[in-house]
Amino acid sequence: EDLQYGAAISIPYPTALSGFTPPEARAFLSAVYTAKRDKLVAAQFGPHGQSVGLRQDLLAECEEDPECTSCGALMSRDAGCYVQQYTRSTFCLNPMGDTPSRKGMIDALVAGCIPVLYSESQLVVWRQHIGDCRKVAVVLPRGQWNSTFAVLRAFPEEKIRALQSNIHAINYRLSVYQQQQPQLQAHEEQDQDKDAFDISIANLWAEVRRAESECVGGTIPGEAGNTACLPVIHRMYK
Repeated sequence: EDLQYGAAISIPYPTALSGFTPPEARAFLSAVYTAKRDKLVAAQFGPHGQSVGLRQDLLAECEEDPECTSCGALMSRDAGCYVQQYTRSTFCLNPMGDTPSRKGMIDALVAGCIPVLYSESQLVVWRQHIGDCRKVAVVLPRGQWNSTFAVLRAFPEEKIRALQSNIHAINYRLSVYQQQQPQLQAHEEQDQDKDAFDISIANLWAEVRRAESECVGGTIPGEAGNTACLPVIHRMYK
């Protein structure tokens, strides 16, 4: 597994809450935290990507299991459907697609649904926003892929509650909101008030400052007075 995936600065995919005001977002997130979840699993994905065989198997099992819900052919066109299905499900399956990251991982967290991951490389995406992904998701080893539903049915209730509580503690940080008033000064803004954009920019700036502190002395040829700092930063991100 390429555990370097996700090491650069990132911004999560847009969510159903993108463009909400902070009060509207907090009201939604509070509601989904206490929502009645009458389905075990939601499966919102198509048969493609790096794990196409696994996706096909999971979709086939979902069709036969009354505790699994899916939007079927509408899943990529009807945002209202998948938000509703994620909100009523305890677990949301997230097998890798074309890349380890999936929009469905962020959508699940925003809806208070526990993401079920199938690769260690999925744990390192959006680390600045999520932190330790193992605290908000379940990772199944390859030996349990064919028994996903059975494993989730047997999952301890106290662990489910702990994961849901951890999700509620971070899911405000995963969307970009409409600001109703001028942004607070950086030193006044509390971590719990930052949205996905704030966090990404703060981490990008911290990386720039770190790179500046590691600059090699000297000047850029032909540019008197300029240090060799900017080329070092450029090489990091090109």
